[in-house]
Amino acid sequence: MKSSSNVISDDGALNAENRPTTAEDSKATNRYYVLFMLALVCALAYMDRFVLSVLIEPIKHDLSLSDTQLGLLTGFAFAFFYAVFGIPIARLADKYNRPLIISVSVALWSAMTAACGMSVNFIQLLLARIGVGVGEAGCIPASHAMLGDLFPGKQKAFAIGIFQAGGTVGILAGLILGGLLANSVGWQMTFIFMGLPGLIVGLVVWLTVKDNRGLDSVSNPLTNADNDKLNLIATIKHLLTQRTYRNLMLGLSMGAFGNYGIVQWLPSFLIRTHHMSLEEVGVLYGSVMGFGTLFGTLAGAFLAPKIIAKDQRWEVKWAACCFVIVIPIFIGSFLVANSTLALGLLFLGVFTLSTGTGPSFAAVQTVAGPKMKAMAVALTMLCMAILGQGFGPLVVGMVSDALVPQFGEQSLRYSLSISMIILAWGAIHLFKASSTIVKDSQSL
Repeated sequence: MKSSSNVISDDGALNAENRPTTAEDSKATNRYYVLFMLALVCALAYMDRFVLSVLIEPIKHDLSLSDTQLGLLTGFAFAFFYAVFGIPIARLADKYNRPLIISVSVALWSAMTAACGMSVNFIQLLLARIGVGVGEAGCIPASHAMLGDLFPGKQKAFAIGIFQAGGTVGILAGLILGGLLANSVGWQMTFIFMGLPGLIVGLVVWLTVKDNRGLDSVSNPLTNADNDKLNLIATIKHLLTQRTYRNLMLGLSMGAFGNYGIVQWLPSFLIRTHHMSLEEVGVLYGSVMGFGTLFGTLAGAFLAPKIIAKDQRWEVKWAACCFVIVIPIFIGSFLVANSTLALGLLFLGVFTLSTGTGPSFAAVQTVAGPKMKAMAVALTMLCMAILGQGFGPLVVGMVSDALVPQFGEQSLRYSLSISMIILAWGAIHLFKASSTIVKDSQSL
C-alpha cells in the first residue's frame, strides 16, 4: 500500500508539474503573439509618421512651403498634440482596457494619414498631421505598459527592444515605399496607400489581443485615491521627484532632438547636397537608416539583458556612451563630399545610437511604481515629443533658413551638424541617471 501510495503520489506530483508547464507554455506563446502584434502596430505608427520626411521636397514644390513650415509639419504640429494627448490616454491605459485603446488609436492615426493625402494646402495638411499625432498618442505608452507586465525583470529590455525594432521596420517601409510610391502615384496617393493597412490591424488587435495585467499591479495609496485628479497629480509628482526618472526623461529628450532632426531632414539634405533623386533617397536613405536602426535595436535587445544582469546601471549608461560616440560620426556624415561615405557614416551612427533604445526605455519602467508604467512612458514621450520631435526638425529648419545667405543650398548640412551638439547635453543627464538607478529602483 505504501508503495502504491508513493506511485500515486509521484504520478500526482508529475501531473501537477505537467499542468503548470502546459499553462506556462501557453502563456509564453500568448505573450510572444502580443509582442508580435504590438511590434506590428509600432511599425505602422512609425511608417505613417516618417513617410512625410521623404515627401518633403514634392510637397514643398506643390504647396510652395518654406523650410520653417515644413519643420512645423514634420515636428511641432505632430509632436505637441502627440505629447498633450499622451498623458490622459496613458492614464486611461493604466486603468482600463489597453488593447482597445491601442486599436482605436491605430484606426484614428491611419485615417488621418490618409487625410494627409487629401490636403491641398498648408492648413489642411497641418490639421491632418495633428490628427496623426493625436492618434499615435495612444500607441507607445499603452504598449510599453503591456510589455512590462508580460516580460518582467531584465526581459523588459528584450521585449521593448523588439517592439522598437518594429518601429524601425516602419521607418524603413515609410521611407522606401514612400519614395517608390511618390514617383509612380504622387505624394497624395502615397499618404492614402500608407494609411489604409492600419484600419485592418487595429481591428485584429481589438479582436485577438487580451489585456493581461501583471501581478505587480497591486493596490497602493497612490493609485487608489478616490479623486482621479489628485491621483493623476500624485502620480506625476511621484515620478518627477525621482532623480533617475528626471535625468532619464531629459537625456532621452535631448537624444530625440538630434535624432528627429536627422530623420526628418536628411532626405532633403541628400537631395540638395548629394543631388539624389526622390527614388534614390527613398531606397538608399531608407535602407541605411532603416537597417541601421533595425540591426542596432535588435543588437541592443539581445545583448543588453546579459550586461544589465551583471550591472543594472548599464540600462542607462549604455545609451549615454552611445550619445558621445555618435556625435563625430554624424557630423562627419553631413560634411563629407562623397555620398557613399556619407551614407556609410550615417549607417554606423544610426546603428550605434539604436543599440541603446531597448535598455533606456526599460529603465523608464524600472523606476516606475505599480500601475504607473504607461504614465511613466507617456511623460517621457511628452518631453521627447516637445523638446525632441517638436523643436528638433523645427530648429534645424529655422537655422537652415538663417544660414541660406551664407551657404545657399548647402545651409542644411551645417544646420544638421550644429544640432548634434545637443547629444552631449543628453549624455550628461543619462550618466547622472545611471548613478542613481539602483538606489531609486530599490526604493519602490
